[in-house]
Amino acid sequence: MAKRAVNYGIHEEILEKAKNPCQNNFADECPEWEEVKELIEKWEEVEKAEKLLLERLEDLSFTSKESFLSSFSKLWKKGSFEHHVEERLEKGHLPSKEPALAYAVKICQILSEHEVRLIGFKKGKLHRVHYVIAKDWLVAIDSKGFFRTAFPLVIPLQKWLEVRKLKMEEIKRMKANEEVKRAFEGILRRIKVFQTR
Repeated sequence: MAKRAVNYGIHEEILEKAKNPCQNNFADECPEWEEVKELIEKWEEVEKAEKLLLERLEDLSFTSKESFLSSFSKLWKKGSFEHHVEERLEKGHLPSKEPALAYAVKICQILSEHEVRLIGFKKGKLHRVHYVIAKDWLVAIDSKGFFRTAFPLVIPLQKWLEVRKLKMEEIKRMKANEEVKRAFEGILRRIKVFQTR
């Protein structure tokens, strides 16, 4: 409901309607209104992070494998793409031949096929958006739309969620984002040529 409210620009209207039950109860505080308002605010944070990521995709270069990888690394915090490639390589999650390209391809595959988004909040603010294919990999972006990590789920998803709760992270489950899926399907089609060289 919160997504539709934001998409159709009617969230102010919904917030006003949520106040009505509280007025009828003569309460000074309105838990229903606060709950709806919080959901809409959280959805807007997620939508903003994903929009920033999608906007950055426009800067990807497909003129060569090297230009693609250089521009793909800019979707990460400065220098962190290379660090994550090294870490995944050390853990045996990537092939030794062209690991950076393999990592970028894997991230694009997960984002083009993700089944669910797990939205992580810390202290009420968006922490990360996790795109997940159960029993496969997880890709995370932060509230500014930058990639934070991508790794194989070597433990069951439920166990991973329990660990997040121990780290004081509230997780909300949301359906897959079709716009993100389409954008990364397009990237996969364009980089296929780099995989065959």
